[in-house]
Amino acid sequence: ILLSVFLFSAFHLISYFSESKKGKDFNENLLNEVLISDSKESSDEKIDASDYPSKTPFEANKNEISAFPDISVDFSKLKNIYKDCVAWIYCPGTCINYPVMQGNDNDYYLHKLPDGTDNFAGSIFMDFQDNKDLSLYTTTIYGHNLNDQTMFTPILKYRKDGFLEEHPYIFYFTEDRIYRLEVFAGVNTTATSDFYKKPITIEEFNRYLDSVLKKSCLTSEVDISSEDKVMCLSTCSGGAGQEYRFILYCKIVPIEY
Repeated sequence: ILLSVFLFSAFHLISYFSESKKGKDFNENLLNEVLISDSKESSDEKIDASDYPSKTPFEANKNEISAFPDISVDFSKLKNIYKDCVAWIYCPGTCINYPVMQGNDNDYYLHKLPDGTDNFAGSIFMDFQDNKDLSLYTTTIYGHNLNDQTMFTPILKYRKDGFLEEHPYIFYFTEDRIYRLEVFAGVNTTATSDFYKKPITIEEFNRYLDSVLKKSCLTSEVDISSEDKVMCLSTCSGGAGQEYRFILYCKIVPIEY
């Protein structure tokens, strides 16, 4: 019996690491294909803020250069390869650097890579009910929390002191423009909670924001109002099969530069 248990566990462990490697290799190859580093920016170089005139609430200055991404995405190549890709999400200083997929339901990309290959790590994907133009009050993006610290695992680190200050911005690239996601709240919840319900009216959205701010486990200086649009980044926060979830809430700010 012990030998059977050992062999069963060993098989699943080997399968886990094998699929984990396949997922990592897939994304690394994709990064090499579609990402373009910004040649103007490097860790050893200061950038003149005048290079980035801004129409957003954040005025560009030398102390705030992280408010702009240091990469760009070749969407013509990306969309040509993966028809279901609607965006790219990138959080500097973390592993979050992935295409965002959208299927006909919320199950397909749960355990499939962007090319449709079965893989437990799945893909980062947008709720199938949401609009890719981010025109709804809230847009939800899902990603797994994995033992190898990939996919949306870094989202959970926003619950720790200091992580928000070190990673205040997440960048969201679409075919038409780039958005800065400014973190304003984080909520520990469950998969079936009201935090996953879509506000339809302005009154519902106001009540939704009020609930989020009251339940938030982090403090941010980002101002949010009913005039804004919100990105909800969702991941698991418990063991496999558990209902615990963590949602990171971000104000969606279009970048112009």
